[in-house]
Amino acid sequence: MSRTSLLLTATFLAAAPGNAAERTREIPAFFSGNQLFEICSNPNYGQCSMYVAGVIDGIFLADGEGGKQSLCRGEITNQGAAELVLHKLSDDEALRSLSAAAAVRAAIADRLSCQASPPLAGQS
Repeated sequence: MSRTSLLLTATFLAAAPGNAAERTREIPAFFSGNQLFEICSNPNYGQCSMYVAGVIDGIFLADGEGGKQSLCRGEITNQGAAELVLHKLSDDEALRSLSAAAAVRAAIADRLSCQASPPLAGQS
């Protein structure tokens, strides 16, 4: 199969009804902790865990640029972080009134505190 045929086939399959993108809801780029709680409480094709991971990565990036370290990298998976955030959002309605990013930061602050756990080997 030629490269052009492969590209056309891939484009057709991506646009075909019933693909994974059509089964997911449209989610705005910026949303509240309440909306994050709703997303994370329902099947979401990884949207919750990937959003949480992106916020955590953004915190590490911002900390590096600012020369401070407010959070430390610890042993946690994307899914584990998402479950932690969902648990905190379930227990604390005040978190849900924050922006989604602020809610994630508040929810993971204790778990990824530099005092709570030593950094992973080779990272500081």
